[in-house]
Amino acid sequence: MTSVILAPVSQDSLAPRSVPVREYVAGGRIKGGILRAHLRWAREHADPDTFRTLLDALPPARVADLSNLILATSWYPLQWLVDLDRAIISRLGEGDRTILRSTGQFAARSTLRHVRESLLREDPHTFLRHVSLLQSHFTDFGTSTWEQLGSSFGRMTHRHWRCFSPTLCASSAGFYEDAVRMSGSLGVTVDEMGCQCRGDKHCTFLVRWNA
Repeated sequence: MTSVILAPVSQDSLAPRSVPVREYVAGGRIKGGILRAHLRWAREHADPDTFRTLLDALPPARVADLSNLILATSWYPLQWLVDLDRAIISRLGEGDRTILRSTGQFAARSTLRHVRESLLREDPHTFLRHVSLLQSHFTDFGTSTWEQLGSSFGRMTHRHWRCFSPTLCASSAGFYEDAVRMSGSLGVTVDEMGCQCRGDKHCTFLVRWNA
């Protein structure tokens, strides 16, 4: 296979600065397993007082929603996850949304641990193809495809996503990062190369690891 070399693109260069960051989450749904993982991450990374301030940053109705039993296999509004992640950014990340990489990593470990052991022993490309196919099990607003670009790197593309959010992109990068680690690879990096929130057609992530 011919290797394709892609240079990382910074978030600020994804689109001209005059283009506002966009977000559209209405009607989108995510599985409770993802929502539970982000909520559990917040509980484990905040002391009780900080966690209370995180809840205070949420809309009152959302606090009530997240206080109820969340079933891993049930569908919930994407807005719930976006509200929670914004509170995490505000109260735990001091305004830096890259903190959501950690929530995405935690979500990968939580939701992919049930993947058959045989898949975890596959090479990263095979495993990431399975991860892309699992997208429809976690969200109901688009699909993902994995494209191998070289022996130890490739591209994950979110296609036809009618819902998108900068918070979702940040946690997705962490999710793919730990998915590769789960397949046994080290030196994993994930760079967002294009983003619907910045006006691109798709959200694309360049994933690389040590050969």
